[in-house]
Amino acid sequence: MALRADIYNASDVLQATVNQVSSVKIVESLDKIGSADVGLPATDPGTQYLTAGAYLKLYDSEDGHLGTFLYEHHRLGEAAGRADLAVWCRDLLEELSRTSVHFWRNYDNQAVDTVISALVALASGWSDGDIETGIGNTTISYQGESVFIAIDALRDRWNKHFRQGTTDRTLDFGSFGDDSGVRLVRPETGIPPEMEGNASIAVVTSIELVEESEEIYNRVIPLGGGQGKAQITIEGSTVGDYTTETGTNADSSSFYYIEDSDSVTAYGRREKVLTFPQIRPIANNDTAIGRARDALKRAAEAYMARHLAPRVQYGVQVTGLVPGSVRVGDTVRLRYKGVVTQKGEAYRYIDVDADFYVMDIHTTRTAEGVVAVDLTISSIADRRTADSDVMIGVMHDLKAIKVDVQPAPANYKMGPFTRRMNSSNTGDFTLRVNTEVMEIISCRLYFKTAPLRSSVTASGAGSAHSHSLSISSSGAHTHSLDIGASGGHTHGLSISASGSHTHSLDVSASGAHTHDLDIETTGFHDHAVSIPAPEYLPKVEDTTGTDIAITGVATESQTHTHAGLTTASQTHTHTGLTTQSQTHTHPGLTTQSKSHTHEGQATDSESSHTHGLNYGLYEDSSYPTSISITIDGTDRTSALGGPWDTEGTGADVGPLDITDYLSTSPSIRQNHTLVFSCSSGQGEVECEADLLTVIQAIAVS
Repeated sequence: MALRADIYNASDVLQATVNQVSSVKIVESLDKIGSADVGLPATDPGTQYLTAGAYLKLYDSEDGHLGTFLYEHHRLGEAAGRADLAVWCRDLLEELSRTSVHFWRNYDNQAVDTVISALVALASGWSDGDIETGIGNTTISYQGESVFIAIDALRDRWNKHFRQGTTDRTLDFGSFGDDSGVRLVRPETGIPPEMEGNASIAVVTSIELVEESEEIYNRVIPLGGGQGKAQITIEGSTVGDYTTETGTNADSSSFYYIEDSDSVTAYGRREKVLTFPQIRPIANNDTAIGRARDALKRAAEAYMARHLAPRVQYGVQVTGLVPGSVRVGDTVRLRYKGVVTQKGEAYRYIDVDADFYVMDIHTTRTAEGVVAVDLTISSIADRRTADSDVMIGVMHDLKAIKVDVQPAPANYKMGPFTRRMNSSNTGDFTLRVNTEVMEIISCRLYFKTAPLRSSVTASGAGSAHSHSLSISSSGAHTHSLDIGASGGHTHGLSISASGSHTHSLDVSASGAHTHDLDIETTGFHDHAVSIPAPEYLPKVEDTTGTDIAITGVATESQTHTHAGLTTASQTHTHTGLTTQSQTHTHPGLTTQSKSHTHEGQATDSESSHTHGLNYGLYEDSSYPTSISITIDGTDRTSALGGPWDTEGTGADVGPLDITDYLSTSPSIRQNHTLVFSCSSGQGEVECEADLLTVIQAIAVS
């Protein structure tokens, strides 16, 4: 038998071939990274390429390719009277431990085989081997773990297994446990001829008890992430093979557990509280919380399944095992009567005829053609965590806890604040990010619009405006309206009344404007109109729609008609016209005349005026229309899905994710400006923002 080692560099380029390999010991492991110990002649020039990043491909002249292994280290020694290098390597699963999944890698209710395939693909050159389908759906979140640890977490949670595939850089994942068809036997006297050359039989030459454990748990109370009342439990979860049971605490609150009644009957109740702090909701909603509870129940069931019965593990040395006939994860049948040793000493007599899982296969080959195989077999397909592994995990966690002040998440809230806006005036807001903020994780913006609102109404102006007065009354009374204003404007007076009364209108104004008088009356009355002249045009409209034009020119007579008086004229005087009288007729007056007086004061003075206040809640009907947003001077309307409310019916928008627009500023730690504008309409805009940040307790500049 000839053994050979090809040495490659990290770029997969062959560097040297070493033919004088003295020995190769390969360890294949279930759910673990395997290894290889290789003996190479120290004098071979090819050994100079055993440097960081190198890997070895090992070959046997009879069995062919034995595997590919990553070089770790070597030491100089002596074997068979020659200087040898003892080279230690890891199998290719080590590459999965050197590849990170990075951060915020979340899988929400996805098939386990899909997640495994996605994780394997993260490692360069790796692909699926035999991946079991139909396992179920998982919800899991990763934060910087290696691909190896990420896969191992799913193995543990679902009570599955993994191993290196039959070809380089492939991974198998599933239940395994296939019957290899191989029997491990211990003949009482010699090896019968029928056993020789039989591929299904391997002869046991020695057996040692590796571990015997009665670590049995048949009632499990699982707890997930969180603390106290906020800790995740399996309340309400219906997935899995066991019913969620409810117990009562000392304070009458409830706890939730699963239990295997057959194991309880066989071994008595054995209870354990399990904590899985890494199992937590990946979002803050009912669906995500429910999936976290389901994941917790799956993990608890997987743990309990491995602890329902005593566990025994043997180390078995065999001969006659055909290479490749058994893989880790398969089962073999052990038939053995005799004394078993423990740590080299006789321990006890056993009589075993049962199936065992193959956990490890140790195959040693020498240049002389000797092949020795040791198997580690277990009654339960579970690799218990050793104390050293526990301490490694503890130290890994402690490295993340620094003695200095740690960054921590914090929530900032802006608003709600309100600004008024129209097409000429924007609604401006300031979002302050203080110096203690290290990072903005997210910023969600909300805004809505409303019409303008006021608690009073008022009239009074010296510029363009409108006054409107509507009067309706009966009986003897007096109406008085005194208006003084400047600028182009309109005064509207609508009067409807009966009975003896007087209407008095005193107008003192400047600027081109119009006075509209709509008068409908019965009974004796006076209308007193004081209109300054010249150049003002009062217009009087009666109920029939006929205009009565009164021209306020001081030097000319004015003629007008009162429609609706049929047969008689009515006389009246217009005081304040200096040189001419004015005549007019009232058509439709049949039996009597009516007398009335228009008294006017010719004046052109202007004076300020005041309109009384009416209290109440008054709301406009107009909304800001077609709203846009500018953030730190850059229009982000289109990117955020705007413009909004193009119909002018009111907007209620959010959440809008503006995280990136704050992070791309020269500094996130500044006063950020949010400016709302509209193309038309008017009203109010109310704005608020929620920021999730990472802060340091000590502010930094």
